Amino acid sequence: MRCVKRVLVGVAVGILVAVTVYAGPVEDFLEAAPRIAGQIRLESGSPGAFLAYERWSQEWKDRLEEMVAAYRAGDALPFPTPVERADPETVYPTAAGYASLELGRDVYFAQIGHMLHLEMEGLLPWSLADYTDTELAALFPSSNFFVLQEYEGALRYQSFMGPSGQDAGGILEDPRDVLGFLIEEPEEGRMLLGETQEETAANVSEWFHDYLYHWDLSSSESPADFYQRYPYFNDRLCRLPVETLGDVRVAIVGCWSASSLYAMLMRTVNIPAQKITVSLVDGMGHAGEHAGLMVSIGGVARYLPHTDDLYTGWGMGANPLTPWMSVGWALWWNVWLDEATFFSISARHLDANILARFSYEELDRYQTKAAWNMATYGSIISVCSYRGLSGCEWSAMGDAVMLGLQDQESLTMDEARGWWMSMQDVLAYYGSDPCEACDRAVEAQRAWCERTGRCDETGWPDR
Repeated sequence: MRCVKRVLVGVAVGILVAVTVYAGPVEDFLEAAPRIAGQIRLESGSPGAFLAYERWSQEWKDRLEEMVAAYRAGDALPFPTPVERADPETVYPTAAGYASLELGRDVYFAQIGHMLHLEMEGLLPWSLADYTDTELAALFPSSNFFVLQEYEGALRYQSFMGPSGQDAGGILEDPRDVLGFLIEEPEEGRMLLGETQEETAANVSEWFHDYLYHWDLSSSESPADFYQRYPYFNDRLCRLPVETLGDVRVAIVGCWSASSLYAMLMRTVNIPAQKITVSLVDGMGHAGEHAGLMVSIGGVARYLPHTDDLYTGWGMGANPLTPWMSVGWALWWNVWLDEATFFSISARHLDANILARFSYEELDRYQTKAAWNMATYGSIISVCSYRGLSGCEWSAMGDAVMLGLQDQESLTMDEARGWWMSMQDVLAYYGSDPCEACDRAVEAQRAWCERTGRCDETGWPDR
């Protein structure tokens, strides 16, 4: 399935303007960049055994050179696409595999070759040289793309539909397809690739918010069967026919596959992103594992506790209507959390596979406050329900809202006043009195509904 445009030559496409930093052999470049070379590791021979670049055969190193040469010339890669998949009977039922180990290696060489090409040609406004070793490890090892697994006696490179690890969540092909998506996403032709890593992360967050759907558990088709019909990573970028949702872009296993999609989009343009596993605990003490994300840039990380929050919005109505910033930036500064905030509302978990443990109550309280800071549609509707009591006067409306917050959210008066002031600052942009502001905010929501097609007839996001 093809719904993206391949970018063969990045020169003069948007912000991709070549200022060639290095034009020689990849092997020489990596010899001069030992921190990057040290993170190039391919799982090979047996599951869990990684072979470092310095121990590769010359044949493998030459094959990587071929990939980079194809990028430099704007040529097709030296393997056919669509990439041949393995017989589904020879891989796990929830995975898709590459037809041969040689093909899997080629695909890995193509992915890291593209990263190196972007760096050596100076095509991005940022550089791998500015990353920590941990950040480079979020980019180059083969575990970020697929895993080596044995099934029914067959050893294959496989990608799982909702992996708990870091693999891509689909069979990879030419990374220039994914670059083309980031340069011109197919819904509105917007450029998601920004002038900074943070802007790119915010733009992709907004795209998830607007166009990604969670798998509908009422569907008669299982997610595993759906994945076997659409096993390629590029399929994740396309509208696909889902029985109960129509033609949508869908996260087949919710937060798990959405996290894989987001991280792979970031890696394609050399931005370190990794899936994290968190434990959410309900009021009865029952814990469930969910997937979030971490994006780390120059040692500074932001965390997304639950990736579903980007496109399910804590329930209905979470469309940020903050007029002075995009939806993407509103999400980046309010739904994504800095490290101190992330660990202030969670407990660090000692299990190596789980990063943090949250109570639903604590996380919900933080998210509700964030919703007011962003002036989500749901929070605006909550505020505007008081306008009939206010006579369209801000002070009278504020008194009613703050009393309501104290009662409904168990806030102190100071907390309620702070929440109201953040909302009033936003709402005042929509009009000089509460009645006018509420009406114009609803109009803004309707414009978003029309653009994305995500709402029911009442204007609430249909998620």
